[in-house]
Amino acid sequence: MKKVRTWKIVVLTLGLAAGAQAGILFSDDFESGDLDAGGWTTTGNATAKTKATYSGTYSAVVTGAGVLTKAFSTEGMTGLTLSFAWRCSGGPQTFGTNEYLIAEWSPDGGATWNLLAQTQDSAYAVVTTNLPAGAENQTGFAFRFYETGADTRWGRIDDVSIVEVPAADTLGLLQ
Repeated sequence: MKKVRTWKIVVLTLGLAAGAQAGILFSDDFESGDLDAGGWTTTGNATAKTKATYSGTYSAVVTGAGVLTKAFSTEGMTGLTLSFAWRCSGGPQTFGTNEYLIAEWSPDGGATWNLLAQTQDSAYAVVTTNLPAGAENQTGFAFRFYETGADTRWGRIDDVSIVEVPAADTLGLLQ
């Protein structure tokens, strides 16, 4: 009898683990050519352009003091992963020592910001990062991209997504 019960628990566990799928909470490849269409807030020089994209026809571009921000609620959500492709103009050769393209996240609508990543690379790189627990279950969650260089420098962002990867036992059946 105990072997049968153990077997049922193993089957149930494997079934839940196999059935757990990532849910796309937000995705934007900027193909609309319009940052407003993706629900982005912009400050300064931030726009969608067709030159030097990672994929497709458009990417987002921030120049000088340009900031690209996306806010939405993560209330009730856990296991969040942010992914994006990005690059800088000219790389370290044209960016000064303290000039970067920066990605940050906020739990409180932008009152405080936390560094996710920064780059000076001129070649596109795909960044996939698990957001910390502090980003979960936040009605004021936001993330942003900005560039700290002069107006003659720019950063490109493309293929942005946030997914929720649920735990295998999302139904609480194995407790």
